[in-house]
Amino acid sequence: FKGDFNGTHPKHIPRLGLTLRLPRHYEAATWFGRGPGESYRDTKLASRLGRYTVTLDNGLETPYEWPQENGNRVDTRWVRVHSSSPDRSYSASAGADALYPQIEARMDAPFSFSLRKYGIDEIDRAKHPHELSELKNETELNIDYLHHGIGTASCGPGPFEGHRLEAEAFEFTTSFKIVH
Repeated sequence: FKGDFNGTHPKHIPRLGLTLRLPRHYEAATWFGRGPGESYRDTKLASRLGRYTVTLDNGLETPYEWPQENGNRVDTRWVRVHSSSPDRSYSASAGADALYPQIEARMDAPFSFSLRKYGIDEIDRAKHPHELSELKNETELNIDYLHHGIGTASCGPGPFEGHRLEAEAFEFTTSFKIVH
């Protein structure tokens, strides 16, 4: 993907990448990158680099009191999304259900990803957790080339200059493959 921003646009953008809707049985992720909890470009040093497997019900999303962007993982080298049987622990779910192949994503440089049961429009709309409606039979996967830092200046400082995502020319390569 190669592009640039034209016309009227914000100076800073939240993310630059791909958003995909997947069938709901894709509810777990195994990756090599920062984890096991969420991390962003300005908080990543609090996370360890390693191989992790987490499900939507066991930590891929962070349930904040005020619904907002959550669940991002940075410095990812590869991620596989897959199904997970409810009777298996999340650490064992890397051997995904054979009925559904795993989907692996990679980029030509470390990237960010998130997998959620709520769409970003729904998260932006809701003011309280009870107002959130899960996607119908889908999950939302974000594969991001770059991501803005989490500071918003709404209840503290904004991100430092080096953690802001400027709307400028970009070029990245993403590959997907089915893994059996």
